[in-house]
Parts: sequence; C-alpha cells; structure tokens
Amino acid sequence: MDDRIRKQTDALLIQSQGLARQVTWMIWLFPLVVLFLLLAGYFIFEYLVRRPLVQVAQALNDEAAGKKTARKIRPRSTETKLLVDAFNNMREQVRSRQLRLESILDHAAEGIVTYDGDCRIESLNRAAERVFGYRQEEVAGQKLEILFAKYIPGVDTENLGLLLTCQGSAELAEMEVEVAARNKDGSVFPLSVKISNYEVAGRKMFTAIVEDVSERKAMIENLRNMAEHDSLTGLYNRHYFVQELDHLVDRTERQTDPNAAVLYLDLDNFKYVNDTLGHKAGDELLVQITCILQKRNRRSDLLARIGGDEFAMILYDITEDFAVNVADIFRQNIHDYKFMYQGQVVDVGCSIGIVMVEPGMTREELLARADFSCHAAKVAGKNKIHLYSPEDQKDISGLSDDIGWTRRIKQALEDDMFVIACQPIQKSDGSLRHYEVLLRMLDEKGNLIMPSGFLPPAERFGLMTEIDRWVIRHALLLLKFAPDFAPGLCLNLSPASFRDDSVVDFITAQIKASGVEARR
Repeated sequence: MDDRIRKQTDALLIQSQGLARQVTWMIWLFPLVVLFLLLAGYFIFEYLVRRPLVQVAQALNDEAAGKKTARKIRPRSTETKLLVDAFNNMREQVRSRQLRLESILDHAAEGIVTYDGDCRIESLNRAAERVFGYRQEEVAGQKLEILFAKYIPGVDTENLGLLLTCQGSAELAEMEVEVAARNKDGSVFPLSVKISNYEVAGRKMFTAIVEDVSERKAMIENLRNMAEHDSLTGLYNRHYFVQELDHLVDRTERQTDPNAAVLYLDLDNFKYVNDTLGHKAGDELLVQITCILQKRNRRSDLLARIGGDEFAMILYDITEDFAVNVADIFRQNIHDYKFMYQGQVVDVGCSIGIVMVEPGMTREELLARADFSCHAAKVAGKNKIHLYSPEDQKDISGLSDDIGWTRRIKQALEDDMFVIACQPIQKSDGSLRHYEVLLRMLDEKGNLIMPSGFLPPAERFGLMTEIDRWVIRHALLLLKFAPDFAPGLCLNLSPASFRDDSVVDFITAQIKASGVEARR
C-alpha cells in the first residue's frame, strides 16, 4: 500500500516537474518572442519609415542650405513613396522657380544688390556687376561701403551716411535717393538707389535696386544747357534772360535800393552784312560781337542774346553813372571794331538803351523801357546810348505804335513781305520812257499796306536804308528775269541812303552779281 502510494507520489512529482519545465520554457519563450517581434518591428520601422523620413529631412535641410542632394531617396512603403514623391515634386518646383528668378535677376536692366543687417553684401546680379565693375565673388561678405564714394559734386552726402547703416537703410526703405558710387577702377559716378527691407529666418535683409544715372544727368544737363543758351553764340537766350528778370524783380520788392540796370543793345548794320555778305557772314559777326561783349562783361553780370542782332545785359550792384559808363564802353568798343570778311571791311556800331531797376517795377515794364530806350538811341542817329528817364514816360505811349511798326518792318524784310509795283512813265509823245518802282508791304493776311503806313516809322527808327537795299536787290532781280521791263527801272531812294557811303558799294556789288546792265 505504501509502495503504491509512493509510486503515485513519484509519478505526480515527475509530472509536476515536467509541467514546471514546460511553464518555465513558456515563460522564457514568450519574452523572446516579444523581443523578436519588437526587434522585427524596429527594423521594419527603421527600414520602411524612419530612415526614409531622415533622408527626406536631410534633403530638405540640404535644399534650404542651397546644397545639391547627392543621395537618391528610395521609398520602402506606399506612404513614404508618397512623401518622397511630394518632396521631389517640391524640389523641382523650387529649383524651377529659382532658375526663373535667377534668369530674371541676371537679365534685369537695373542692378540689384542684397545685403544683411550688418551691411555686408550677399549678392550682385549681372547688371550690378556691370555698374560697379566687381564680380559677385569679389565683394560677397564685404562691407557695403566698398561700392560707394564719400563725395561727388551735385550729390547729397547725407543719404550715403544713412545707406551705410542698418537703421538708415530702414529709414530709406521705399525711397529713391541719389548717392555717390565708386567703380572698381576708382572712378566715381552718381547712382540712383531704391531700398526695400524684409526678414528671412529672423535676419533683417535689404535689397537695393541701383542704376548709374551719370548719362541721364548729363543728358538732362545738356537739355537744360540747350534750353537756356543760344546755339550760335553760347550766350544765355531770351527765355533764360526773362527768367532772371523775374528773379531780379522779386529781389527788388524786398530792397529799397536795388542798384541794378538792364542794357538793351541792337547792332546798327547787321542787316547790311546779311544782305551783302550772306547769312554765314552775319553769324560770324554775331560770334565776334559776343567775344567783344564778354571781354568787357563782369562775371557777376548776365549777358544774353535775345534776338537776331539784339543783346541784353543785367548789371548787378551798379550805380546809374557807372551803368552809363559801362554802356558807353560797350558802344565805343563795337564802334571801333571793323568786321572783315572775305576781303571786305564793314563798320558795325550799335545802339544801347539803359534802364535802372526801381522797386515795384514789373518784368514787362523793364523790357518795355529797355526796348524804348534802345529805339530812342537809334532815332538819335544810331551808335548812341540812351538812359531812360521820367521824361520818357510821356513818349512811350506815343511811340509804342511806332515800335510795333518797327518790328513788323524788320519781319517783312526777313520774310520778303514787301511787294514791288511798277508804274510806267511816258514821254511827251506817249512812248514808254521807263518804269517807276513803287513799294507796298503785305500784312499777316496778305493785304497791301500803302507807304504812308510803314514809311514814317521806318524813317524815325532808321530803317529806310535797309528798305532801300531790299528794293535795289529785288529791282535788279526783276530786270534780270523779266524782259518786259527792258526800258529800265527808276528807283526812289531815301535821304538816309544818300548819307550812307556804303550804299554806293552795295549798288555796285549787286549790279555786278546780277549781270544787269547799269544803264537800265
């Protein structure tokens, strides 16, 4: 009985030990299986998920840093494939846009400079490289001041001081300023700069659009010079002279004693030179007269050519006696001058009107008084000077019509607005003796003006000699090209022409040039 119990006990013990061993093995096996599964899951996650994500992240960092991604990313799952495809598509789009942007910047007409908050240069486009003469690699990382100069005439230096600081650049943002720039070869030039600022990853950045404006400034200066100066003599023109008169009038309103004078000078024999020697000779005469006036003119005074043979001067800081003395010196110098052209010598002479500037005068009053004084000098016999005085005021109104006629007569001489009328003169037997030349003038509408309208003012203002010369020249042309006037023409010359010794030489020269027989 005991043996049987012992055997059963031993059997149960052995069975328990086997079960314990199985449990123990199961206990060890389960962690191993879990560990295996964890390791397998880790390697699967590493291979299929984490490694592709790290590669994508590294590639994104490389793209952000401007590096090229050398390693090709291989997706191991559908999800990572979608991610990698999205990244590759984004990268192609970014590179395509970058290439387009670089192409636009490199082909932009304006120079573009980018720099950081420390005013260190980051990039130049091709236009900027041409403007400054530097390659981008030569200036990248250097201070912005390497591209600029401290001073150039006509350019404000304050803007440059602001431009070379971060705070100043921010103040100049969206403004267009002009500064002095320096080329690599050391030359300086005016530069137009427009600045914009922005932030990238917390860094303050600036973009400057630059343009060399030296040619534009030179063109503007040339246009201004052309607008203000006479092309033949280089003197200031009428437009500029009138502007200076406006400034002078403005100053006189604030002064009780302006101490300034206006001189109006008109050459006496300019029309004769033009008619006998040609317009080229007339231009040469004007140039030489300009030289005479410039030699005697003070630098502080203004000398201008305001018409064909008319000059004007503004004399500053001058008394009445001194102004009269200066005008007489000009008159005497031109009177002593002998104009020589192609072997011929001509006395010129001039008439000068003087007006002292008074407070309250307008520009129109100054010009009217100066013009009147010059005409008064001509009426007095030419080669004279006339100082405007209060007594002249009563004569201005009476002579204003004559002055208007004078201008019309001068214009008619220039534009051939006179007309010759031939009246037949018969002998006692009724046969034709010759034709008497009569003169008419055309107005702006082509209507005839009889001699009684234009001859009186022409006589008062010394224009009869010029009219006689016009008649002589055109009468000879009529004899040359119109055989119907074969009997000849009879001209009536004014007393002024008989007092002028040069008229005989003029008639002789015109007859010789026309080939007409003198007896006609």
